Amino acid sequence: MATARSSAVLGLVMAMAGALLACRCAAQPPASPASLGGGGGSGCMPELVRLSPCMGYMSGNATAPDAACCSALSGLLSSSPRCLCMVVGGTAASLGVAVDAARVVQLPGACSVQAPPASQCSSLGVPAPSPSPANPTTPGASSEMDRSQEPQAAAARGVEISLRRFDLADVDAMMVWASDPQVAAVCRWEPYESTEPLVAFIREVVLPHPWFRAICVVGGEEERPVGAVSVTPTADACRAELGYVLARAHWGKGVATAAVKRVVATVFAEVEGLERVEALVDVRNAASQRVLEKAGFRREAVLRKYCVLKGQVKDMVMYSFISTDPLVE
Repeated sequence: MATARSSAVLGLVMAMAGALLACRCAAQPPASPASLGGGGGSGCMPELVRLSPCMGYMSGNATAPDAACCSALSGLLSSSPRCLCMVVGGTAASLGVAVDAARVVQLPGACSVQAPPASQCSSLGVPAPSPSPANPTTPGASSEMDRSQEPQAAAARGVEISLRRFDLADVDAMMVWASDPQVAAVCRWEPYESTEPLVAFIREVVLPHPWFRAICVVGGEEERPVGAVSVTPTADACRAELGYVLARAHWGKGVATAAVKRVVATVFAEVEGLERVEALVDVRNAASQRVLEKAGFRREAVLRKYCVLKGQVKDMVMYSFISTDPLVE
């Protein structure tokens, strides 16, 4: 039982990756590009495992957190506020366990535990707690670079892009969008002020993630990433959540649409058992909705009062693309 709970918490930890891509953004995925570690090699994992008594509540299987859960949460606040910032920073699904994003955000209140203020989380290098539904992102793949992929021609406005794995050397490129207030404005995280937490994020979340890719414009500076896209497994093997983020200099040029088209053209063959890729978008984020629609995603529903993002209750639009949908040229 302890092993199962630890695995569930690991899934919750890795789900934080979606944060980075929850911007601009289709899947709200995968939470905030926060560092999972506090230095050394252990990071927050040992601390987060202590929250295993809370998994029943966070997954929606219990109506209220029990005393053991609240005690663990209170202890985490005292010993590692950085790690608690990450827990309440916003997440939804995780690998191997279904986690209710709203429940995660409500957990401190349900236990009468004061979550760290935004200023404290920011000073610790973690985005301020600000829930939202989302596609968190997840663990599993090799951290080695895969730059052997042939560039893919994108139909959108003649833009040619390639998708590849990230490397630690990409931190400066990632910092371009992670530090941009206009990009962060529609994300769960606050603008980054230094590259140190991003290095930890890449090392501990991005590299182990099963499908987290850098978006590069062919012909650009040494395949320097201009954005990122992820497809994050959920508790249902047939379903995954899409997330993406793009540097502001490349908005409105068809780059995001090209990347999403490339994702749906390849991911079903690369992820065993995957049948559906879905994305949640703020109802007011018309740009991301257009990206998804141009890439062939179907608008399914408006989820009213679905989540809280940076203090505001949001209506979200659900989009999906299934394995039998026609690709858009």
